Amino acid sequence: METLTDFFSLAVPNNNYDRDIENAFISLPNRILFIVGGSIVAVATFFLMLGAYKFKELRRQPGDLVLGVAFFDFWLAIHWITLAIFGGNGPIDPYSSFCKINGAFGSLAGIGEYLYNVFFSAFLVESMRNALKQDKIPKKTFHVLGVVGSIGITLGLLGLDKIGKTYAGTCSLKSPVDPDKASSVLGPLIAFSYAVVGGFTYRYIKKNAPKCATAHAKRSEFLIYYNRYIKFASFIFLAIAGLNFWSLKLGSLSDSHGDSFYKAAVTFTFNFSKLCSPLVLSFIRYKDPLITKYMKKTIFFWKKEEPKRGLEQGLVNGDDTQETPDLEAQDDEFILNALSADKRKEMVYTLLSCVLFADHSQRNAGNSSIKNEVQFVEKHPKHQYKHRKTYQINDSIATHIPTVQNALETNRVSILAGSFKVVAPELFMRFINEDAEYLNIQESLDLTTNSEQILDASGPGGGKSGEFFFFSKDKKLIIKTIPDVEMNEVGKMLEKYEQHFKEYPDSLIAKLYGAYTFASTEIGEKFNLIIMKNLNGIPSKYVEKSYDMKGSRYDRELLKGKPGYDKDFVAGRCMKDLDFEKIERKLFIRPELKQQFLNQIDNDSLFFKKVKLIDYSIMVFVIDKGQYRKDMEELAKSQSKTEVQIKVPNDRFVAKNKLGVLENTEEPGIEYHVGIVDYLQPYTWGKFFEKISKKVTKGNINLDTSSQDPKYYSERFIRFMHKIVE
Repeated sequence: METLTDFFSLAVPNNNYDRDIENAFISLPNRILFIVGGSIVAVATFFLMLGAYKFKELRRQPGDLVLGVAFFDFWLAIHWITLAIFGGNGPIDPYSSFCKINGAFGSLAGIGEYLYNVFFSAFLVESMRNALKQDKIPKKTFHVLGVVGSIGITLGLLGLDKIGKTYAGTCSLKSPVDPDKASSVLGPLIAFSYAVVGGFTYRYIKKNAPKCATAHAKRSEFLIYYNRYIKFASFIFLAIAGLNFWSLKLGSLSDSHGDSFYKAAVTFTFNFSKLCSPLVLSFIRYKDPLITKYMKKTIFFWKKEEPKRGLEQGLVNGDDTQETPDLEAQDDEFILNALSADKRKEMVYTLLSCVLFADHSQRNAGNSSIKNEVQFVEKHPKHQYKHRKTYQINDSIATHIPTVQNALETNRVSILAGSFKVVAPELFMRFINEDAEYLNIQESLDLTTNSEQILDASGPGGGKSGEFFFFSKDKKLIIKTIPDVEMNEVGKMLEKYEQHFKEYPDSLIAKLYGAYTFASTEIGEKFNLIIMKNLNGIPSKYVEKSYDMKGSRYDRELLKGKPGYDKDFVAGRCMKDLDFEKIERKLFIRPELKQQFLNQIDNDSLFFKKVKLIDYSIMVFVIDKGQYRKDMEELAKSQSKTEVQIKVPNDRFVAKNKLGVLENTEEPGIEYHVGIVDYLQPYTWGKFFEKISKKVTKGNINLDTSSQDPKYYSERFIRFMHKIVE
């Protein structure tokens, strides 16, 4: 027993804690453990970092977070190896520079590893929870917090003299002089906190991963690889917490009755559990198919990939030697990203199905409850603006609309359960009926016709705010999610909003056709969405340029630093106020329409001042209408009229407003499609402080930011529009 005790020994124990820590040394088994295990971790994480450096696919979220964990794991391994090699056979001097530097280095790596594991769990939950707003998941924020947090905490520990010798003879977060003090449980509590975070993440992801048939394979892969990672990480951190706490308590034991060997064995197990975190988790990371694929290319860099031969294509062509593309290489996404896309796809189908069902139900005159509601609104006209109709949503709603049911069955997608609230259904139904000559909600949002658009909307995207956008196939409608504060404004302005359109039928405000709130009982989230008129209505290939202008000059230039118009750079992006002044200079419209157009701009802007809304902008699409008409004529000659109507958007819906579609008098064949969008933002204290903070940051009290009070915003917008027209 004495030989074993010496072999495993970590300290010369007595009741003097300072002396215990000073005499503690790294035993041979621990040195072997640190060198062998640390080397394996260092090699595994090095190749992961090298692969991420070589292949950008491995740096996409959540690959960047996996890389962050690997980075700190690598330096943690270097810390262990250094301790084992240079720690010597005897006790390390707790006051030496080596112990301080090595301890700070190890603490920095350990804190960084912990933070990135927490961020990774947060990302997994957020990806499932916020199915329609993936762009709002912080990207740089995680890395700033991870790096700055680990450095800041380490410097703080150094300043408080908390870095030094441990009972295990290593250099790291100093073991407390008195293990019975409350401060001694800090380390175990930190490790235990991740076990709680990981356990919650595991259960949440398993419960909320998409259940639709199309996602089944990816869901299984995800649960195998990512949730296995979370599960193992939780167990390991739980073990670290328990063993850390127990080893601290054992530090106060005397050497009687063989306690030294017991203490040594527990501490060795504690060190082994710490090593398991990067060791086991590194190998689990390699199990992700995307990482495996690129690790093979990284490690076996001299091997060239042989193209796969496709049996199916060979049989079709009567030749079994035909080559097909490597399908695996085309899917350069992490399983999580593919699964998140399936979750968003499930959500998009649900939202569209709900809108179609609400429209169908509202038109169902035979429904007695709707009849009663209509009669009540006729007797109490003011009630219509406050009226909210709620439907309980489940798979059965599809049976009411055969086209919806067929599309869901064809795509093997299920509807998420929840409730769907329709805002002021009578009002918006009137708006739809007013444009019934050109607009049919059932046709515009048909699930089969819009299958490609649903796939596009299922990918990551959205505007600067991170909100979700859906563009209907016929180019007539946009569906957009909005925050609660904007949904509240919809409810408050409806009466004045309708009155404005009655008074000014040629209003340039992009008209709303519906406002809804979907609350999912499955993912516990709520989504506000609006349906609005698409101001463009023409395929994007005919849109030469587009501008989003507010009348502000601060931070309103996309082409900043570029000598001129860069067509490739702006492709698919909106330019801003200063870009317009540089490139277009003015809106060249027919003289007889100028005053009418400006009067309408004035009236629309004054309406927003009256309802206290800001942040609205004028959208200007520069359309090559000449080429569009030419292509449509050629298409009409080669195909039947019906086929042309199916394949070509009907731009008459956009042209209905004579002020919204304007001929460019300087360039034949060029049209402007114009309208006011993004007008639901109230002027809040947050917007006020945003304006002040920008002025302070830039050191310019006169800085003309976008955020202004409604009166000034309206006046500035009117001045800008008169300038670019007159």
